[in-house]
Amino acid sequence: YAEELLIANEFRVSVKIWVDVSGNITELTQTVDYAAVADCIKIVFQQPVTLLEQINEQVAQSILLNFQMVDRLVVKVEKMHPAIGIRACSVSYKKEWHR
Repeated sequence: YAEELLIANEFRVSVKIWVDVSGNITELTQTVDYAAVADCIKIVFQQPVTLLEQINEQVAQSILLNFQMVDRLVVKVEKMHPAIGIRACSVSYKKEWHR
């Protein structure tokens, strides 16, 4: 929708990550650093993208590229209060990704 390009949009991104780890995790280097995952998401949002599906794919590809121990992930991108001609709290796109 053209009006959505004219106003700032609020998004919510949820990521579920599956990793293959063995033994007790005692160091951050043995798992996925969620702050680094958040950085991947921030980088995606620095470029203009028009579709939730594109954002979802870029987030997933960035995580898979940067974290080799991730076997599977689910990314959900939610646009809050979309200007779509009806009253809606949000719209979202969710997809599961595998290595």
